[in-house]
Amino acid sequence: MTEKNEKALVSIICICWNHENYITQCLNSLLEQTYQNIEIIFIDNLSTDHSFEIANQLLSDSKIPFSIVKRTSNFGISSNINFAVNLCKGKYIMSMSTDDWLTPDSIAKKVAYLEENPQFAMVSSNGYIYNQNINETVPYIENRAKTGYLFHDLLKENFIFAIGVLIKLSVIKEVGLYDEECPIEDWSMWIKISKDHEIGFIPDKLAYYRKHGNNFSGNFKKMKASELVLLNNYLEYPEAELGKKNARKRFYRYTILGYLSKIPFYYPAKKIFWSIHAKLS
Repeated sequence: MTEKNEKALVSIICICWNHENYITQCLNSLLEQTYQNIEIIFIDNLSTDHSFEIANQLLSDSKIPFSIVKRTSNFGISSNINFAVNLCKGKYIMSMSTDDWLTPDSIAKKVAYLEENPQFAMVSSNGYIYNQNINETVPYIENRAKTGYLFHDLLKENFIFAIGVLIKLSVIKEVGLYDEECPIEDWSMWIKISKDHEIGFIPDKLAYYRKHGNNFSGNFKKMKASELVLLNNYLEYPEAELGKKNARKRFYRYTILGYLSKIPFYYPAKKIFWSIHAKLS
């Protein structure tokens, strides 16, 4: 048995919709991982550009096992992830959009973490935010990162950097697949997992989130509405009401930050904004 086959298989789900300009960077970051026992499940959500053809060529030229599917209709993110989960063979799964990408050691460090700490059902990390509008990369600033049983904390706010999260496939099947009625599929899943399982965290920056005009997270009004709907499912917990209050606050904060992100001094302006907000809160 080779060393590769002795290691846990990681299934990477790639969800794509009209990402022909980003897909090469995303897939190359997977193919260049130092951890090589991976399979790629590529789901094209009925793209109208050349995303499918580019991905198929890149994956076909690689030595990595893969499955590639072009959906016959345009589905939501959760529906596509659930479709892909049924194709996964790995011990662990990672789901990502094909406009984001990983550092070369991302999977290796996360697999090692979960193998050495089996009490955790999933692990996240820190990362970077790349603002394509102004060609600027900044670190994801998050001082609330925690490990352990985080259910009540996650009802207050989603503080997990979603790019590159690694989850045990057995836990996904145990808690149930992604909620196809909820646009915030990641936060919804973290809450379900955290009810009965511990969540781990690596402080290293191991992934990149790309901000551009088509991100759902950039539509602050829809994000707020989706967050309120999600938290309404947990109103028996006092933290959910606080989470709804925080969602409304975030709407106003990020509306302002959305305007700031369009100017060249976005990052220092963002720091100044949060400093003033902290003093006024």
